[in-house]
Amino acid sequence: ARSTVPELDVYLRDISQSYTQSTSALQRNVYLRPPADFGLIEGFVLRAALPLYGIPESGLHWFVTYHDHHVQQLQMVPSPADPCFLTRAARSSNNTRELREGPACVALQVDDTLGLGSADFLRVEADAARHFESKPRAILSDNTPLRFNGVQISRATSGTIALDQTDKFHGLCLSDCNRNASLISLRARVQYVASCTRPDLAAASHLLAAEVSSPSPKLEAVRDMDKLLAYCKKTATRTLNMVHLDRASLRLVLFTDAAFANAKSFHSQIGFVLVATDDYSSANILHWGSQRAKRITRSVMGAELLALAHGFDQVCGVKQTLEQALNRSIPLDVYVDSRTVFNTVAKTAPTLEKRLQIDAFALRQAQNRGDFRRLGWIEGNSNPTDGLTRKDPLPDPHPLIVLMETNTLKICASGWIEENPNYRSDGEDDEVQQTRSR
Repeated sequence: ARSTVPELDVYLRDISQSYTQSTSALQRNVYLRPPADFGLIEGFVLRAALPLYGIPESGLHWFVTYHDHHVQQLQMVPSPADPCFLTRAARSSNNTRELREGPACVALQVDDTLGLGSADFLRVEADAARHFESKPRAILSDNTPLRFNGVQISRATSGTIALDQTDKFHGLCLSDCNRNASLISLRARVQYVASCTRPDLAAASHLLAAEVSSPSPKLEAVRDMDKLLAYCKKTATRTLNMVHLDRASLRLVLFTDAAFANAKSFHSQIGFVLVATDDYSSANILHWGSQRAKRITRSVMGAELLALAHGFDQVCGVKQTLEQALNRSIPLDVYVDSRTVFNTVAKTAPTLEKRLQIDAFALRQAQNRGDFRRLGWIEGNSNPTDGLTRKDPLPDPHPLIVLMETNTLKICASGWIEENPNYRSDGEDDEVQQTRSR
């Protein structure tokens, strides 16, 4: 939203002693032994009527209080993908390409709130926040960075926003005195950074999880960890940047890929990358994921099809959230680097596995419904998601590294299939969908 409407401001609000500001009463009796400073008669006990720190359900009470505050006072709507992310739709003027009131977004994390909105929304938010005791609100500027969830958010004079976690790489080294605990701790730290700002680290850190968690890690796992740490130190200054995108031509692009049986347990690694781009080739990475396939894969085609189905499921919520905030439809294009998967979905080519048939038919139906506009086939060496299935550090240049460092995206599709405009939900198509290739 900030990339398409650059005049919006990013702000951070920190609530003080949040649990004690919950408005809902406890549903069970909780008794406290009073401190001696209270001067009560011996034998007296206190009953907690409202949530306090140390009571297990206090976090839930505070979430309901703060969540309802944004829904009722600020007229925000929870995202279909995450109830902790709320949006307020943009209001358009007579010209649908111009906004009369920009969108607003808020991310909740316990007592920290990262928000985005126009000057009018920030004024309303400041008035509504007087109900809570909080620290002064900080607004992102060229000289005032923000820090949220361990990520430093800074803005350059050009308007580019950078997400940086360089400080997380300080002191990365294996300890000889307690190597097992050091392996687990370091891998978890790298995994955390990979999930926030560094998609190029996602696959390597995830594939090492099972190896370093064993009681006696093998020497190969230690070498792989050393290699990963060396790569982290070499690329410690790499950040995730957000550049301005043209709102009129905004579209989403999903890339998926899979590596068949590349884990030590012979499981397949699947990954996806969701990119927001425009007609000027500017691009921002919005969402990504790399994980072990939860289903048994008996072939390369099966792993690739599972990656496509999983990636599409994950990005549907993000797409709906953006459409909800910008108050407009955003097209979604999907690209795979497997010709077999492309033919299976585009031409409904037969496959022996029943569950894979269901996935293929469901994807074809989703495209006919308009859930995504185009399914394309690209070469493997131009797929950014290839970097989310590899165990070894990525070479430079790699499509994922180029995308992160230049914020540009060029797609050379060898074939594609577009949605059928004459599709009817009763299953009777007036026209057979055409597959194009070059």
